[in-house]
Amino acid sequence: SPPRSADFLPRVQALFDGAGIATEESSRMLIGVQGTVSIDEQTFKVRNAPLRRSRYVAEQRFGSTTVGYRLCIETTSNVPVRFSVMHQGIRGSTLVAWVNRLKGIYPVANIPFDPQRYAAWSNDPTWAEELLERNAASSAIHRLLPCEPADAVIGHPCVFIFPTSIQYYRRAATLNGFGQLADYVSQLARLTQATREIAPPTRAAVPSLLERMAKKNPILAGGLGVLGILLFFSSILGGIFWLVLM
Repeated sequence: SPPRSADFLPRVQALFDGAGIATEESSRMLIGVQGTVSIDEQTFKVRNAPLRRSRYVAEQRFGSTTVGYRLCIETTSNVPVRFSVMHQGIRGSTLVAWVNRLKGIYPVANIPFDPQRYAAWSNDPTWAEELLERNAASSAIHRLLPCEPADAVIGHPCVFIFPTSIQYYRRAATLNGFGQLADYVSQLARLTQATREIAPPTRAAVPSLLERMAKKNPILAGGLGVLGILLFFSSILGGIFWLVLM
């Protein structure tokens, strides 16, 4: 696995400690750091890892370099729906829109965010609109979406609700960009609670192959996830493969 900077582990440990996150023991195969925290008896998994890109000299791969850091916060969900909010300027947004429609996931109208900057998608847009009408949900997402320009260069924050989980992704140019980690977890907890307080979707989403595998065999599902990411960056067809699996 790619090397980590000498101060990466203690700095992430300090971030986790400040957010009340219990760090889990990691193996040499794990590039980043992961931990858990509970809010109102709901467990949230938190992962932080360097974001690395290959360096090339005369078309030959010559090691890799850290260009930033990536954060993932995840918790379980039993709401059978697909829902996402992401910035309009994300890479591959046209491909995402095409695959979403292919899978029966449609734009959500009347979102309480700037439609020139953000887009919301769901397999049940009516359910999504009802969710966003709740102040707890809309204000939580409002808190989760903004980022500094330096961080936006390497990726905008995204919120996802799947039939089996709720996930939040964020990238930052430096670890200082995750200074509000405790608030990120808190806002995702508010969003999670809001999804339970409204009627279930009338158009139920079915867990995908990868999501079903994740429940039965997390290691195998993780391996396929890595394969999908590699394919995504290697070709357009790979991106389609990955998005269809999800």
